[in-house]
Amino acid sequence: MDLRQYGKLNMFIHAESVINQAIVNDGDLKAVIRLGNDFSGNYYEVKIPLKVTEFGATDSARIWPRENYLDFELEELTKLKTRRNNQALTPSQYYSETNTDGRTYAIMGNPNLGEVRGMLLAVENAKVPEFACTEVWFNELRLSRLDEKAAGLPLAVLILNWPIWEHLPCLVLPKAGALVRWSKELTREAGRTCTHLMLQQILKPASYYPGSWGFRYRCTWALAEPQAHLNTILTTWI
Repeated sequence: MDLRQYGKLNMFIHAESVINQAIVNDGDLKAVIRLGNDFSGNYYEVKIPLKVTEFGATDSARIWPRENYLDFELEELTKLKTRRNNQALTPSQYYSETNTDGRTYAIMGNPNLGEVRGMLLAVENAKVPEFACTEVWFNELRLSRLDEKAAGLPLAVLILNWPIWEHLPCLVLPKAGALVRWSKELTREAGRTCTHLMLQQILKPASYYPGSWGFRYRCTWALAEPQAHLNTILTTWI
């Protein structure tokens, strides 16, 4: 499954003690969510300390405490991976970061949000070796904020015919002799929009000399540059 087109991952989580068993307190349990290529060597992981609901509660806000709600930006996982890689740590090493709210985000191996093969939902006993008996519900796991921005490839060229130049766009001065094509495309793999500028010139000197000379050849050249050099190229050629 490709998760790169989505912005957030959401889910409700509920935890409570079991009747006639030892009471489970807030923070004794952690919800564990793993997603990736597998669940042992290549995955992202989120751990949430659970707030326990008392048995018999009927208020939805107490049944599904806000503290247990899974709601985070998927982009944070790729940023976590970048921070891990910037520290020159081996991918086989478990790397984690804990927020001020107690939630832990971790990475193992080299998971890819573009090729998620499964999600694991589990419960961790944070007070091992103490025994814990509990009932936990995971409800409405969903992806939200779908990126529906369409890619575009606009192209508009007006060609003028000159004696020595086979093609010359009116947007460029004669001394430049260049055709400007400016295309904008959406690259989902990189998650960003890339803009490129292409300059192309087609030279046909044969039309400048008398046909009796028997001198005929045609020359074509092109130059493509990324957005970073766009202003420099326009200043140089136009």
